[in-house]
Amino acid sequence: GIPVPPWFCVSAKMYQEYIQRVSEDIKNILAELDFSNQQAVNQASSKIKGIICNLSLDPADLSSIQKSVQTLGARWYAVRSSALAEDSGKDSFAGQLDTYLCVTAEDVEARLKECWASGYGPRSLAYMNNRGINPSDSQVAVVVQTMLESSASGVMFTANPTGSLDETVIVAGFGLGEGIVSDQVESDMYIHDRVSQKWHLAINPKKSQIVRDPISGHGTTKISVDKSQQELAALSEEQRTELLDLSRRISSIYDHYQDIEWALAGEKLFITQSRPITTIPKGELSVFDNSNVVESYPGITKPLTYSHVRYGYEVLFRNSVIRIGVPRTLVFNNHQIFRNLVGYIDGRIYYNLGNWYRMFALIPGAKARLGVWEEMLGIEQGLRDTKRVKVSKPAVLRCTFNVLRYFLFLTPHFKKIKRDFTAEYIKFRSIKLSQLNNHELISLYQTIVSNMLYGWEITLFNDGYAFAFSGLVRSLLRKYGLSENLFGGLMAGEKDLESVLPVRSIVSIAQLTREHSDLLEWVSHQIEATSPMLDYSTLPNHKAGKELQDKIEKHLEDFGDRSLEELKIESVPFRQNPKALLELIQTYSRGTLTVEQMVAKETKIRKEALGAVNKKLRLSPIKRSLFNWVLGKARRSIRYRESSRLDRARSFGVARAIFTQLGTNLAAEGALDAPRDILYLSVEEIIGFISGSSLNRNLKFIIKERKNYENDYLSTELSDRIKTQGTTYLNSFPPRYPQHIRQAAQAGGDLSGIGCSTGIVTAEAVVVTDPKTVKDIEGKILVSQMTDPGWVFLMISAVGLVVEKGSLLSHTAIIGRELGVPTVVGVSGATLKIKTGDLVTVDGQTGSIKLAN
Repeated sequence: GIPVPPWFCVSAKMYQEYIQRVSEDIKNILAELDFSNQQAVNQASSKIKGIICNLSLDPADLSSIQKSVQTLGARWYAVRSSALAEDSGKDSFAGQLDTYLCVTAEDVEARLKECWASGYGPRSLAYMNNRGINPSDSQVAVVVQTMLESSASGVMFTANPTGSLDETVIVAGFGLGEGIVSDQVESDMYIHDRVSQKWHLAINPKKSQIVRDPISGHGTTKISVDKSQQELAALSEEQRTELLDLSRRISSIYDHYQDIEWALAGEKLFITQSRPITTIPKGELSVFDNSNVVESYPGITKPLTYSHVRYGYEVLFRNSVIRIGVPRTLVFNNHQIFRNLVGYIDGRIYYNLGNWYRMFALIPGAKARLGVWEEMLGIEQGLRDTKRVKVSKPAVLRCTFNVLRYFLFLTPHFKKIKRDFTAEYIKFRSIKLSQLNNHELISLYQTIVSNMLYGWEITLFNDGYAFAFSGLVRSLLRKYGLSENLFGGLMAGEKDLESVLPVRSIVSIAQLTREHSDLLEWVSHQIEATSPMLDYSTLPNHKAGKELQDKIEKHLEDFGDRSLEELKIESVPFRQNPKALLELIQTYSRGTLTVEQMVAKETKIRKEALGAVNKKLRLSPIKRSLFNWVLGKARRSIRYRESSRLDRARSFGVARAIFTQLGTNLAAEGALDAPRDILYLSVEEIIGFISGSSLNRNLKFIIKERKNYENDYLSTELSDRIKTQGTTYLNSFPPRYPQHIRQAAQAGGDLSGIGCSTGIVTAEAVVVTDPKTVKDIEGKILVSQMTDPGWVFLMISAVGLVVEKGSLLSHTAIIGRELGVPTVVGVSGATLKIKTGDLVTVDGQTGSIKLAN
């Protein structure tokens, strides 16, 4: 059903029959050949070509070919070689064999033999020698096809060979396809993103084209494109869409991504060839997505952190599914799902999305709530082809009962895990790690991680309730005729939200130093001092000085693990670098912000949003009661969620402290060159090295190799979503911003995203790629690809937030609401289109972002 020009094939069997007649002559020539001598290769190839082209076809074979040519009845023909090994998973033979265009009927026999001979051409001989292929084993078929004198032609890939598997790529130029596939002529590129359903066009000047040679009447030649046509697109929008439809139909025929050649002749599109894209491995499809997880693990993450995180995901989600009521046998029969919930792509952490959907398929009723989960995590395109696992009716009832039971008793459960965690954390803080040997340290790590993870799955239940009730609040707003954008204001001003407490603590300290110039002078001296530790002995000897010391020490004790990239073991938090805390205090001291102002601003935003709801529902007490109940449950779960996030940062502080000491010990013992080299090892490698269960006793060799890899990773930015086929690491990974995306971002126009925190602000933008290097954000709009909880110390100085990643329940959204800062997340291409210094207007309610002309 695909439009293909009429054709016939001279089979590889016929090729073998005729080559067999001269095989001894060919073998003798090849036996003496020195492949390192190009001149010798050329001479050998020429001799073999002469032998093959002088073969006489049997009368019956020649008659059969001539009859087939007559049946086609074309004016000209394309005689195309096709090796049976061509485009195999191992060998592509791309461009190695010859094809002849615009061939007359009389010349088909001669061109057929030349196609056969091209199997021994200089390029083919060199290619086969390099690939370890015996030329005598080659099998060459020849396709004879009606020649199309195309006005435009090109290639189409059903996946981008150098980028996303979600992209269809069309390359188009004027004239015959020979010019495009051999890069002899200029061409356009049209990329269709199947996720966003958008086209990205690169229309280039096309000065030349390959056409049938008008002088000889056959063969091809290169000529200029008429000047009036050079700037035009080779394909119209309608023709692009028709090709896209053809690509879908062809994709349904084959089980792998296709490299398709096409031609436009007489306003009709034809497909002249389709073959597998050999650079993309075959096998199972995997989808890696960094939605939500990139907030916690932006950029490159060290191997030690990844191995710690991977185990945490495995245990927590496995325990959660069991606690819901899914049978243990079913869970452990699917253990690979839980072991691979997160992937590690070129040093970055991604969700292995397929495994998340497979996990949800184990849970009765989970499929119906996937849309809410996707929206809350900011997943643009979910997966819907995962088969649901059959579960018995008693299991369905058990799961439903457990979900309701944990919801009804969420508060006592949450308070219990909070108490248990706090007790474990306090006990750990009393241990002098420097007095423990390596075996004691890994034993402590295993014990404390086990204790902290046990029961922590309640926080995941709470996350589920947060997603569900937040989605329900927005649904009720729509149902009652109110704007969904009120959601941000309704969630603001939550009393004692733990994620805001560290900021309030620093603002409180800054207030104190602002009021006493001698305290501010002490802070400046400490920042400039060479000692890494704070010297309280030089503090001014008065009541405010003692108060400052108490406040700093309390902040370090309570919030010392909250910092930039706090969930990375390689990060250096305030607890280990108190001078960084003083730098923040110094910055905030220059401003006028007070804790009282923060609270008042948050309260006002919340009051205004509630006022709008109450006014709308003033005559509907039942609706108002229902709405307030749902709103209360959403607030409760968000409050618990932020509390658990702070404790999660503390748990990473525990792991960081243990491995910091292990690094110090191993470096002192000569196993490492430097203490922080331990960050390049996995937890399993460290434990195995110490306990005697490792497969490699040379840690320095592993570390050196991984440092080299990291240097390569640092030079690239990867896409937020990566599709792979077959063996993951045999795929190429698309960049975050391919050239066509960058070009689209320069095209101008306003931006939009998800409005999370009400308010409109116009100010200068600051694009932040590395928060550690930002010095001046006061009164400006912070623009970034993503944020993590530690960015809160930057956010407080900003008057607006614009972030490419995120959702309504992302940390950026929650903190933006609590700080009363207009916030928009999920703004695709924000850091490309907005430049530092641009004047930007941000509407935190509607999600619109306007750039000044």
